Amino acid sequence: MDTVLDWITLQWLEILGVAITIAALIYAHLAYQTSAMGLAHAKQAELTNLRIQTKAALSDARQTQVSLELSCQLYRASWASHERKQPMTLSAPTSFGLFKRSPIDDVQHKGRQLLQQLDAEGATVDAMDLLALEALLQKAKATSLAIQALSGNLEGPP
Repeated sequence: MDTVLDWITLQWLEILGVAITIAALIYAHLAYQTSAMGLAHAKQAELTNLRIQTKAALSDARQTQVSLELSCQLYRASWASHERKQPMTLSAPTSFGLFKRSPIDDVQHKGRQLLQQLDAEGATVDAMDLLALEALLQKAKATSLAIQALSGNLEGPP
């Protein structure tokens, strides 16, 4: 027993160095775990932010479609008012007939098709990964712009 105490008293500096090294390794391991958790939380926050942006872009595309449909209704009403003011003819050149589609209907239909394609792709936003969300976000913005461009194809009466 005396020899062990003698050895400890002679080697106390090395024993202290080993204890400090072990404590530093434990601290480094804890710091690594904390940084790994922080990285995981940062990735999750980025993914959540991208999901929110994508959902907002999808909502903007839907609002753009609603705006297009309202514009179509206004143009239809304008054409109807214009046709009522025209003198009676057998076949008016601006009349689209009872069963024919008007250019306004075509514009509205194209807008609906674009939005339906976007909605089909965006049905699983919460299950998408980062790359798929970025692609959908860009497509939603492009679709919104395409629907806005369709409203430029609407023509009112002379």
